[in-house]
Amino acid sequence: MDDLAPDPRAGDWLEKKMTRSFPAMAGLKVEKSWACYRAKIPGRAYRIAWQEPGYLWVAGLGGHGVSCCWGAGLRAAAEIHRSFA
Repeated sequence: MDDLAPDPRAGDWLEKKMTRSFPAMAGLKVEKSWACYRAKIPGRAYRIAWQEPGYLWVAGLGGHGVSCCWGAGLRAAAEIHRSFA
């Protein structure tokens, strides 16, 4: 796969949004940004599943990883815990 380039407007958009939400960050600049492919699964729900014993994966967050990583991580941890019970 080729590397993706971020939209050049993204840095300005992020700076404005961060300044509005966190005024103390005004004046800080985005120094690095990146882009990636988003994993999407039919039904638009993420999946937590065992690929093989000892290998649990969480996928299909569809670009919402930061906003739902806490919940997905808790569910994955509970599944791992269950596997040792």
